[in-house]
Amino acid sequence: MKTTVLKRCIAPVLLLSVMQAATAAETYWVEIQSVRYTCASSACGVLGSLREGSKLEVLEVKSGFGRITEQYDAKCVNGRSSLVKAGYNECNAKNGIPNGTVAEWVQMEYLSNQAPSHKH
Repeated sequence: MKTTVLKRCIAPVLLLSVMQAATAAETYWVEIQSVRYTCASSACGVLGSLREGSKLEVLEVKSGFGRITEQYDAKCVNGRSSLVKAGYNECNAKNGIPNGTVAEWVQMEYLSNQAPSHKH
């Protein structure tokens, strides 16, 4: 009986802790102009770029890439995303566009957790 009560109290606390850790974004700044990809790989489609000094929130890190947006409509027509500016534009999970949605990813090596100093 005591074990069951303990499990009922601890499980929600652990779940809440995991959810908070998973959703905690960290602030970064772009050190040099960076490409925004459709997935955590430079083989994926290119959505555009970020300017040096841009401030952004990294929501998740995977394979050296940081996810900087939530999933959004990839504007898929005939199996291809009209948002992809260069490279692979197919709307499929391999390209980071499952179910017609995409998130933006950038290479972490081009980001800094330190704000740029302003030169006068």
